Amino acid sequence: MTNQSTIGPADLVPVLQRAELLSVHALELHATRSSGDHPTKITWSMESGMAPSDESVDYKYDAKCVLTDDDESPIAELYVAVLAHYSLADGPPISDAVLNAFGNVITTPAVFPYLRQYLQDMAARIGLPGFTLGLLKPNPEHQVTVSLNSPALA
Repeated sequence: MTNQSTIGPADLVPVLQRAELLSVHALELHATRSSGDHPTKITWSMESGMAPSDESVDYKYDAKCVLTDDDESPIAELYVAVLAHYSLADGPPISDAVLNAFGNVITTPAVFPYLRQYLQDMAARIGLPGFTLGLLKPNPEHQVTVSLNSPALA
């Protein structure tokens, strides 16, 4: 899903003033270990989606982590789905483009520690050593749909 709208930081102020994060919780957790070997490579990805209503907006994040050895043989696969639920105080309608930008700029970094913790916890439970997920970097193919386009943020 792509939107060519240009959203600026000022467009997020009304959302920030009206939004309240009520909960972040796991919808699904799954861990599979296919080898007793120790992983040497970690590949992870995250996808997201949004479900707005008049009084709230939900953002769902799906994170997948594949751990392999030097030969790219799978050691383990981890998956977590997390839902962030925001209430929206009364006010004028908020466009999907602005809610998408809010998801990318505000919600994604807020939810990332939860995703990381769930992945780390599952890895430990199946006997994997601790690992570090890389930086959370923008990926237009996997963002909610729209990101901010502002010289001040460039």
